Amino acid sequence: MTCCSDENLVEANEIHYYFESAPNSEVDLLVDKMGGDTTKPEDRLEENNQQKKHRRRRILYNLLDFLAVLTTCLIFGLIYLFIKPVQRGFFCDDTSIQYPFRQDTIPMWLLAIYGGLGPIIIFCCVELWVVRPFHCGRGRGGHSLKQRQIDYVKLIFHTVFLFILGIAVCFLITEVGKRTIGRLRPYYLTVCNPIWTNLNCTKTVQTASGSISIPQYIMDHYCNSSVSDKDLQEAKLSFPSGHSSYSTYAFIFLFVYFEARLVCPSIQFLKPFLQCLCVAVAFFTCLSRVTDYKHHATDVIGGSLIGFCIAVFTAVRVGTYLWTFSVYCETDEETEKDRLPKDERITIPGVETKPSGGLRSNEQDQTITERERHSNRSNYDNVISMHTQQQQRPISNNVKPTVGQRMTPRQGYDEANV
Repeated sequence: MTCCSDENLVEANEIHYYFESAPNSEVDLLVDKMGGDTTKPEDRLEENNQQKKHRRRRILYNLLDFLAVLTTCLIFGLIYLFIKPVQRGFFCDDTSIQYPFRQDTIPMWLLAIYGGLGPIIIFCCVELWVVRPFHCGRGRGGHSLKQRQIDYVKLIFHTVFLFILGIAVCFLITEVGKRTIGRLRPYYLTVCNPIWTNLNCTKTVQTASGSISIPQYIMDHYCNSSVSDKDLQEAKLSFPSGHSSYSTYAFIFLFVYFEARLVCPSIQFLKPFLQCLCVAVAFFTCLSRVTDYKHHATDVIGGSLIGFCIAVFTAVRVGTYLWTFSVYCETDEETEKDRLPKDERITIPGVETKPSGGLRSNEQDQTITERERHSNRSNYDNVISMHTQQQQRPISNNVKPTVGQRMTPRQGYDEANV
């Protein structure tokens, strides 16, 4: 009975000595392997407080983003309703503003459907393929079904919000250009139909060789009374083209979105086909504004440049999460096939990449997980090895530690008071 109690006492002293001398990380790892909880109450409370602060900060950031979009829309509405375009004149012989009036091939309501609602539906469909929110089981990287559903809703919300923000900025810049420049549309004289007999289209100038007539710039003129003020104001908003800027923005944004999110290695030509389709739709919309005599060619070019710049800036610089958010549908083989050669890769501004080049975020997560697993395994092996070596060493309450043997602060305190 005494022998058993002595053995238990030695084992208890050995465990106590080990836990006092071992590093905290090794102790936590060993306790975790044994099924215990190493989290202290004060640490758990601090973690909960940090999570609450992070949640409140995220809500504040989302509120600021919403206020930014709302402010942009409000400024656009005020400019559209209360700011009139600059009054500009014309030359009577200017044939560029004497085209007939024609109806729109693509009215604004139709553009809003396929250029506004269409991309949002495409976002939802693409993320169904990428995130797999309704696919049973765990995705690549161990993500559960619930986590993937949360990621799906979060990604759709952020993408739609980013898309709407770009639309608001595009409309605002376009409307400022229209009201500031006030360029006359190609059909302006057809709609205005001024009383030509009251206009002095030429001016006589005396020269050494005699008098000559030169065209005179008509600034003050009165249009036909049958024309509504709304149609007359609309005829003065030629540059830049609103249809061109909006359609270019919507489909270039969709073009970049396909490049960032659409992962179909088994169907190699699906992504390029959809991207070419985006360019074709935007190009057709721009051309229709010239053939309908709604804009000059330079108006369409200017609007397209505005939409292109805003789309690239929004999707690449602001929407960096599109390039870094996890892709759950890929396997290792699909990722390897989808990866470009090193000499063809392009560094996306604002997106940090590994020196090896172009690893998707789910690959990075897997690499980090593998590294942590090997590190934890080696630490656990060291713990077991140290524990075995200490078991081979006789320990008792009366034996002092030898040279090279670690002494706990408690043992040093006891010996100093003997």
